Amino acid sequence: MTTDFRQPPAPDPESSLTGVLYEGYPADAPHVVHAADHWLYEGTGVRLGDGFDHLVGVEYGRVTLGAPVPHPLEIAAHAPLVLNGHRSNSDSAYHTA
Repeated sequence: MTTDFRQPPAPDPESSLTGVLYEGYPADAPHVVHAADHWLYEGTGVRLGDGFDHLVGVEYGRVTLGAPVPHPLEIAAHAPLVLNGHRSNSDSAYHTA
């Protein structure tokens, strides 16, 4: 049987592999730097809080408290956004297995 990652008979949310849970669609928000010292940004000169317009979308995910995540999980970007009138955020997470 094939089911959604989060559904029975053997729920295993996508966050256990990727670090983020799918949250919503459609989204359009800037990618906001959360860890400027991360190797991902090496040589770019970005600073904490710098944003890159329209880089979050069309769908987005976020690190969700209580959801399983791989360890250690690094959050490189944390972008606030509003979807259908509800505030949320999009996270770009990194994990090395």
